[in-house]
Amino acid sequence: LGVAMRTLGQNPTEQELLDMINEVDFDGSGSIEFPEFCQMMKRMNKVRNISS
Repeated sequence: LGVAMRTLGQNPTEQELLDMINEVDFDGSGSIEFPEFCQMMKRMNKVRNISS
């Protein structure tokens, strides 16, 4: 997750990554599947756009 986010210009801390995984791991697998990742990135972009 961290590598993918850094590739997209984000720089999350380890704690932020853990929090994000817990927040978007809808199926409780302990990992982020692609649809969950897409939902998380949509939310992050909305927050970033509102803050700008």
